Amino acid sequence: MPSLHFPAQQNYDCVQCGRSCQAGWDIAVEEPIRQKLEGQPLTLRVIQEHGAALVEKKSGWVLNMTPRCGFLEDDLLCGIHRHLGVEAKPNTCRLFPFILSQTPDGTYVGVSYSCTAARQNSGRSLAEHGVDIAQLMAVGTTTNVIHDDGLVVHGSWFTSWQEYRQFESRLGARAAQSNWQTALAEALCGLAQQVASWGKPRTSSPRPAPQELATGVSVNEEALTAMRQEMWSQLSEHLLPELAGVEPALRQHYQSVTQSLTGLESVPALPEVERYLEHLVFRKQLVMHPTLLSNLCLAHFLPTFLGLYAQGFAKHRQRPLADQDYWDALDLAEKFLVYHCRGLRPVYQRCARFLVEHMRRPA
Repeated sequence: MPSLHFPAQQNYDCVQCGRSCQAGWDIAVEEPIRQKLEGQPLTLRVIQEHGAALVEKKSGWVLNMTPRCGFLEDDLLCGIHRHLGVEAKPNTCRLFPFILSQTPDGTYVGVSYSCTAARQNSGRSLAEHGVDIAQLMAVGTTTNVIHDDGLVVHGSWFTSWQEYRQFESRLGARAAQSNWQTALAEALCGLAQQVASWGKPRTSSPRPAPQELATGVSVNEEALTAMRQEMWSQLSEHLLPELAGVEPALRQHYQSVTQSLTGLESVPALPEVERYLEHLVFRKQLVMHPTLLSNLCLAHFLPTFLGLYAQGFAKHRQRPLADQDYWDALDLAEKFLVYHCRGLRPVYQRCARFLVEHMRRPA
């Protein structure tokens, strides 16, 4: 079995909710899988009922997800899995909700919180899925590859995997002393201050970070408040257009929630936010796409976003805040802001530049 790392506190077993099969994502269909599906009675039935089983796009063949996957049966189970076997499913479907991050130290196995069971921490520990993960890797499943060097901190500054691992270790130690929200805020301030002090390079040539990456500095509340406001302004402009592919009734619901949110203050502390933030760090979200500083900006903003949307969902439903409001806010965050984000990474980079420039201003 390959070297696999699993989070201690994360569980998963499919609860057969069918939500990911109705999310409207483009699910790539590999050519051998397309050939296996072609001409099958199941595929012919899907074509008859939905007009098409697969759709050809510039990037290749994808499942027809209008309005949901045609292979999803009435009991919310996968028809391909049921009638043709798990090996006939597209790679993405077989892998979900696992997120594999291949690093110089082995592969870290995380989960997408777009999955109901992952959000609610339902089922067996991830480590108990090790054999299945190893089998998927043996046939060449999708992984995020994190290299030994060249991890971008911000702009042209980069660091190595070993330096990042030391940074992450210090971050985790600080979280154990306080909590992940505090640790991430301190790391964000420390790194932004460092980048600001390093100055603006005359060229865009890559260069190694000249110092050990900071994690333990006093929080600059003024700078972080300004960054959160900038992030909210950017997302208000860009997020709703990204929901254009969502089912109209659902899009209207999200719009009503967004319009009901009037500020960034008095966001309630949500009990599961810490688990989510810890898992993001574990699955190497901070160095996945595209820069460490911009990912820290997003991680710092997430508790605010989750609090606002959980409140918004509760208000829309005309009842006190409940667990389901948090689950729905978390689903939205994971699907549109974090791992499955759609074109928002430039927004996070702009917010990182905004924070660095704020740090460069005279006191």
